[in-house]
Amino acid sequence: MRVFFYILFLVISLSSFYVLKYFHEGEKPVSLLTEATRPDNLLLNSRTHLREESMERSHSNLTGAIKKLESIKADADSMSRKHIQTSLNDLYRALELMESGKLEVDELNTASILTLNALTYYQIKSAEDFIRNNEFGKAKVALEYGKSHVKNALIFADGDKKNHEIRIYTEMDAIIGDESLNKSQRIKKLEEILDELEDLEVAYH
Repeated sequence: MRVFFYILFLVISLSSFYVLKYFHEGEKPVSLLTEATRPDNLLLNSRTHLREESMERSHSNLTGAIKKLESIKADADSMSRKHIQTSLNDLYRALELMESGKLEVDELNTASILTLNALTYYQIKSAEDFIRNNEFGKAKVALEYGKSHVKNALIFADGDKKNHEIRIYTEMDAIIGDESLNKSQRIKKLEEILDELEDLEVAYH
């Protein structure tokens, strides 16, 4: 009987732990969760299947990326929402072209770069807010996810587009690695990258 109650106690304790962990994770902004990079994988998969002319799979991954992006947009600040919505418009256009059998890989590449840049914008805005609140540990996590978006954008990019992404990645990496930067310097550098991303969005359209 004692063994039974001991096992029951362990089960209840473990269940409580995972429930608490679930709610704790749920309180975190998307910019601090691996969910932030989920659209990246879906877009990469969509391109792979498009190249292979596996249209059903490509369509499934593209719609999945759109759904994830809509979810992230709901968690974002107003400026990031604006840029994410612009990228969503591009993805919806790509989806329409795919459904009519007219989508080219280059068009999906451009829409994907714009999407990943919009997500990078969101991560940087989140990092900026964390720095303002003296939460540099969280800011670093947000920027690392931002760097992941830029890395994946490089896969879709070519020519000058690739050079732009490399420069942004390098600048983000320097902000994380340079311990000599103070709070205001970090924020200023982040603002400069945000301006670059806005300029790129205009240039791609």
